[in-house]
Amino acid sequence: MWKFLMKSTGISVDPETSMIYTSPEWWDNHEAGTNKY
Repeated sequence: MWKFLMKSTGISVDPETSMIYTSPEWWDNHEAGTNKY
């Protein structure tokens, strides 16, 4: 369930290595939000 929720936000987690992967779209949205100021 958690992995599904993370995928919906553009972030996925590998259950075997616990590595976190973020999509380019997530970074674009994240950076756009932090650069507004």
